Amino acid sequence: MKLDSNGGSVSAALAIGRLLRKLDSIANVDKNAHCLSSCVYVLAGAPSRAVDGVVGIHRPFDPDDKVTSRTAQSEKYRKLGVEITAYLKEMNIPTRLYDDSLFISPERIKYLSDDEMSAYGLNANDPYEEEADAVKQANQLGISRAQLISREAQAKMDCELDEINDATPKALVLNRLGCRDRILKGMR
Repeated sequence: MKLDSNGGSVSAALAIGRLLRKLDSIANVDKNAHCLSSCVYVLAGAPSRAVDGVVGIHRPFDPDDKVTSRTAQSEKYRKLGVEITAYLKEMNIPTRLYDDSLFISPERIKYLSDDEMSAYGLNANDPYEEEADAVKQANQLGISRAQLISREAQAKMDCELDEINDATPKALVLNRLGCRDRILKGMR
């Protein structure tokens, strides 16, 4: 699913994130796109994530809020925090994402660096999903997980996979992926 949103309803974002998880979807924030505010919870829900655009966080707010008491606001955010942190745990995302967002007022949105996105797990795949996929791949190849790690490392070095980008000619991409495939299958 391609994400490009300024945010919206937190409850809707959590529902969409859970749907992405159920459907085993990939969430993409493309180069010129942004995922701000509650959109970050949609991104967190996808088991696979690719972020080339902008991701920003801030304290959730209700645009129609009428509560003027600090005590009532505190109770409202305590309840919201319980819901959001349970969701983040369910999605294998550090709960400090919500905790940190509380101290960022909506008018001062914080745009996340790559390092910050990594710390929150937003620009990486779910680690448990990734590990399950790796074990499946090792089983399909008839090798151990340790052998797969070794072959992946060899393929990364021998096939120059880190050199692939959007400008790499298709024939060269196919050649390098073929190289990787041969190494993973033990044919090289």
